[in-house]
Amino acid sequence: MWRILLTVSLLCWSADGRVTCKNEKDQPVDWYIIYKAPAGLEYIYIDSAGRKKETSKDHNKLIDHPDGVLANTLRPIFTPSTTDNFGFITYSDQPPPIGTGADSKFGHSKGVVMMNKDETGVWLSHSTPQFPFTRDQNNFYPPSGAMNAQTFICVTFNYNQFQHIGQHLLDIAAFPFDHHIPDRFHKELIDVTEKDLKKRPKRDANQVKNRELTSAGVISAGLISAGLILAGVISEGLTGTGTSFESIAKRQIKDEMDLVLLITSTFTLSRNNEPCLPNPDKEAYRIFVQKHIVTRTFDRSSTDEWERYIKESGLCSRLKQSFFEPRDQEAVEQICQGDGHPLLYHQNNLCISHETIPFYYVEVDNNCKVKKPEPNNKYVVVACDVVENQCRPVHFQKYNGQAPNMNKACR
Repeated sequence: MWRILLTVSLLCWSADGRVTCKNEKDQPVDWYIIYKAPAGLEYIYIDSAGRKKETSKDHNKLIDHPDGVLANTLRPIFTPSTTDNFGFITYSDQPPPIGTGADSKFGHSKGVVMMNKDETGVWLSHSTPQFPFTRDQNNFYPPSGAMNAQTFICVTFNYNQFQHIGQHLLDIAAFPFDHHIPDRFHKELIDVTEKDLKKRPKRDANQVKNRELTSAGVISAGLISAGLILAGVISEGLTGTGTSFESIAKRQIKDEMDLVLLITSTFTLSRNNEPCLPNPDKEAYRIFVQKHIVTRTFDRSSTDEWERYIKESGLCSRLKQSFFEPRDQEAVEQICQGDGHPLLYHQNNLCISHETIPFYYVEVDNNCKVKKPEPNNKYVVVACDVVENQCRPVHFQKYNGQAPNMNKACR
């Protein structure tokens, strides 16, 4: 039985200093996507809180507004001074005049990463040259950014994910035109600030790298109350279930020095706002099975055997992995076919099992070395979508005490 002890709404979360993506009301959101229309500053917007299309007319603000979505998000770098607990990197192959120019040795990539150590941060990937133009909320959007269509993808991540994001920026040879990364931050981020590529760690010029990342799961402050925190329904960081993204570093080789260039840096996101809605990807269930159902016979207690299986299955890019035995595949499928329940206080396609299911938890490092596998027996949370006319699991989500909505079934 859930006890709501207090119902005072939390209307402002930014007071605790966390770095997150922000909406036009300066409220934290887990992620957002902006498409700026050509020949002007109007835009289309969607985020993790509303999951519906909005426009600059709905917000009554153009994209360069000093209190708009982008300005609210970038406010941590608009301050005149920085602390040893905060770090940022603005990178671009077409930097603004304040930065030195990037030559052809650097990747074709643009973005902003900023974070508070051991808390949360933001990765804002975009397509706009000379952005941000200055670290000034009244002059951050470049004059040249109005003519062509542009995109912005902002995702809030926990600090530990920025080690992998830093590695991604190294893989794509991102050019840092402005930065502040204290010595205590991830080494990968520090290495990104080095503008001499010869002094950076050597990269593998022939490998395309994929990295699965999980957002921080920020819940918009306007949607919850302090009572949910005190009652234990939502943890004290105002975070819910994170969304899975994938960073992709694609390269091409230059003859003169085997130079690795970024062709594109993308996120892949697929999450319906309720269970058992159609998924356009007909391969979604097959990919889930490939990632999470062990299809071979080997010693499950052997680290070497797990490492061989993960390498041969092409799963090295996922640092944290969960696997079910074939005999439990049906139980996992039934979560989406009547035995599972949607999550309480969540608007997405995640469903939770009505009983525990055994599985193996395996951690993999950047070199695909496996740590000791851990057998688990917990409630299982999966994303449920309709694939080929049947509601099926398409994504595994870590169980961290989420509560089921017992009044509904996933089917």
